[in-house]
Amino acid sequence: MLFRVGENDYKDWHYYGNAYICKNTLSTLFGMKALSVTQPWASVICTGLKDVENRQWQAAQAPGRILIHATSAKVPGNWEDYPSEYVSMVKNGRLMGQFPEYKDMPNGAIIGYVDCYQIVRDADSPWAQPDCFHWCLRDARFFDQPIFGIKGVRGHLFDVPEIDENNLPPSHEWVCDFPDIQDDTLILPVSNAVMAAIESGSDHVEYDLTGYMDNLLLNPENGEPLTFKTIKFVGKDKTLSKQFDGIEYGPYILPGDQTVEVEEFKGQGILWSYIHIYFK
Repeated sequence: MLFRVGENDYKDWHYYGNAYICKNTLSTLFGMKALSVTQPWASVICTGLKDVENRQWQAAQAPGRILIHATSAKVPGNWEDYPSEYVSMVKNGRLMGQFPEYKDMPNGAIIGYVDCYQIVRDADSPWAQPDCFHWCLRDARFFDQPIFGIKGVRGHLFDVPEIDENNLPPSHEWVCDFPDIQDDTLILPVSNAVMAAIESGSDHVEYDLTGYMDNLLLNPENGEPLTFKTIKFVGKDKTLSKQFDGIEYGPYILPGDQTVEVEEFKGQGILWSYIHIYFK
């Protein structure tokens, strides 16, 4: 015998076991909520590094574990050219191998999940933007295989009845390495592309000068660069040591000899800047 459970919207019936169940009812019984996020932010969330998602709208309550849906929009080729602290953090993370390369980030797919444990206005996080609801995130994971063919919804959480929270697809935690200083050695994680450039003869690596890089590499009292004896580059499957040869930093110079303030610090005189780390 077949049973029908739920609403009278027959185009959304799904066959489950020995019953036809409405999609909305199926989601309530077995499914999960999902949040659509553009790339690269969707992937940055699933690495666990982005612990706040900024939204102009608030859910009725913190939704708990939610799926992360990457929209179909590709990362623009000039995306890193925007003078933003948030963009700079992602750029540096990409160069350090903390995030997948943009070309490898899936689109139009459920790529992982995260626990949204509270929604506040005053999150203590470098990712928290002013005048937004801060969706506080933890316990992020990537699915081993992205789940394609699920259309996202903008502006609110949406139901994904096909995925059962109690029987999630295989997933993994993304392992991120961070720069460190040990004695007189600067330890820098690098992506495969940066490692290849070093092996091909490059004499420096370049990052945007974010607050993190400032605190790590510059003297807080006078702003002078720190000095080291050795740089140890740590790749995904190899390490390489080079002799340290200095640090240089300064503002990016745009056409017409113009400089520009970082978007989040306009009016504070903080210029969009680079930092070069030289070696030989």
